[in-house]
Amino acid sequence: MNEQHSPLLSEDALMAVVDDVWSQWSPRGSPFAGADAATTATKTKRRRDRNRPRHEIARLQAEAEELERELENRLARASKSARSSLRAHVGNAELRALVRTSIEDSRALQQNLSQQVQELVRMLPRSMNVTPRNVPFDTAQDHEVLLAMARSVDEQYQNMEHALRLAGLDGTTSEVADAFVCRSKSVTNGDLLTSRTRVLSPFKSCSLVRALWRSVDSDANAALRSEQGPEKLELPLGRQASRISIQKYEVLVGDHVCTMRKVMKQYIEKDRVAQVWSVLADWALVGGMCDVQTHEQGWGFIQPVNENSSVCLSYSLMNPTLHPRENCEPQLEFLANLYQDMIISRLHLVENQTLDQVMQETRAQQSTEHPSPSGSPARRLQVSGYEESVDAGQRDTSEPASTEEKNAKKKCRRDRNGSWHEIPRLGPDAARLERELQEQATKASKSARHSLQVFAANAELKTLLRKSFKVMGVLEHNVSTQTEELVQAMTRSLVATSRYDMAHSIFTMIA
Repeated sequence: MNEQHSPLLSEDALMAVVDDVWSQWSPRGSPFAGADAATTATKTKRRRDRNRPRHEIARLQAEAEELERELENRLARASKSARSSLRAHVGNAELRALVRTSIEDSRALQQNLSQQVQELVRMLPRSMNVTPRNVPFDTAQDHEVLLAMARSVDEQYQNMEHALRLAGLDGTTSEVADAFVCRSKSVTNGDLLTSRTRVLSPFKSCSLVRALWRSVDSDANAALRSEQGPEKLELPLGRQASRISIQKYEVLVGDHVCTMRKVMKQYIEKDRVAQVWSVLADWALVGGMCDVQTHEQGWGFIQPVNENSSVCLSYSLMNPTLHPRENCEPQLEFLANLYQDMIISRLHLVENQTLDQVMQETRAQQSTEHPSPSGSPARRLQVSGYEESVDAGQRDTSEPASTEEKNAKKKCRRDRNGSWHEIPRLGPDAARLERELQEQATKASKSARHSLQVFAANAELKTLLRKSFKVMGVLEHNVSTQTEELVQAMTRSLVATSRYDMAHSIFTMIA
């Protein structure tokens, strides 16, 4: 009896039907119903391959072997185009898998790059959270104050050598980075904080000067003037100054806000570039003290040691003006610590600008030494043993050495000019080839057209793979470049932080 038309069920199907009927017609009070339900609830559902009988597994294996033999026979009887189409299908699948893998690798590489950049940025030392905000000038109030500050800066420059001599920075050759509190007899005013730094920098003095003024321009609104009248707030340079910067901004120092006015002048000397500044800061509330005003006087210079190194010196004095109180020592100590952190943040900003300036100058120098060719690349023409180099925008003005070279050059020009006349004849040929290609595609069989489509898809996938490989190369180059730059910046900042942390610890011990 044929199994396909047999009315009888197999053993497994019959047992399944019996179990189904038995579960439906079992009485509710039967003890077997609860046991069956409990057993069904506790047992997990097994996979179908575990419950498959052995004879069925053997039958499936035989069918698989038969299908493999049939596939081999069909491949042997298949035409060349069919086998080529099959290979194209297999290659298409492999290329698609490779494209997916390359895209996943690109995403993973991009994510790894962002994580590394974030980790390196987090590792960069930050002395404190200092956020400057530009404030417009008030012509009625700021003009007289800034004019008096500019005059005091000129007086400070006259006393620069005396101030450096008193600070112990005159003639010293060692590096210095410290800060300490001065105990003044006056309770309401007097010098409170003294900060000194003398660092040997491995950069040119001109680069350091540019970076300093770049930090000044970015830290405040030196170019931003008042809306009431910019010409009224322009202060005179004086007889000796070569540059002046006028700044007014609000600074968020931790949880405290102060409004600062700063006047800075630059003086060009014989062997160095000096900077003198005066800063007036108004604190509404700091350390429990209200309406506190601090006045900072600063001197500094940048002096070249040799061609690639310079000495950077900075000396600041800060004295507060506050209302008399019985006990203000803790508040003054808090104010000194706060102001010292602000000075350290200012020095960090100058160092970051210095690194940026040096990198820009290095890249500009490299681009000048190795310029990229402009226009089209050089073309070489070979005519009867004569080689001519035609650069974009350039012509060889040297005369040929012999008459043969002249004739070869003329022939080269004739051939080159004649090729332009052949261009109009290429249009009909291209149209004819395109029509023939369309006719062949129409006459081709369905399998051939499908094979052609698969080949086109493979070509597109290969192009996409090349683009993805280029993107991965660019990402790897960006990873290495940004990592190198961040490591250099981190190294410089770590060196500077060690100096300033040492100074801060000395300042804390003295305080």
